[in-house]
Amino acid sequence: MNIHNLSVLSYVNGFTLWHYLDKQDLYTAQLDFSCAWDMLHKGDTIYIQNNQKVYQVYVSLVAKNRVLVQEM
Repeated sequence: MNIHNLSVLSYVNGFTLWHYLDKQDLYTAQLDFSCAWDMLHKGDTIYIQNNQKVYQVYVSLVAKNRVLVQEM
């Protein structure tokens, strides 16, 4: 995961909608958002776009140096 490909689409009352451009066409389960643990919050939504489709995942856990996402 390249943190430079992660950007904010919208922020409201502690909820953030993110966009991530996946230039390597990795399946969402292979993406590790742990390097952004200090920016992400539980319940945030991330749209992951690659050349094939757009995935929607939500952040289910955030801890120091650890982020878990689940596909919606």
